[in-house]
Amino acid sequence: MLNHTIVPTKDNVQSAKFYEEIFGFEFIKEWRPFAVVKVNESLTFDFMNKGKFIPYS
Repeated sequence: MLNHTIVPTKDNVQSAKFYEEIFGFEFIKEWRPFAVVKVNESLTFDFMNKGKFIPYS
C-alpha cells in the first residue's frame, strides 16, 4: 500500500500550500527536508526542494 510519495519542487512550502489551496488537501508541517501534505487517511505528498531536475523517460 502506498503511504507517501516524494514530489521534487523548487520551493517545498509554497508548493504544499498551493496543493492545500487548490485541491483542499491539508498542509501538515515541515519535517526535515519535506513539506508534508495529507491527501487522505493513508497518503501524503512529501514535497522536497530540488535544485536540478532530471527528466524521466
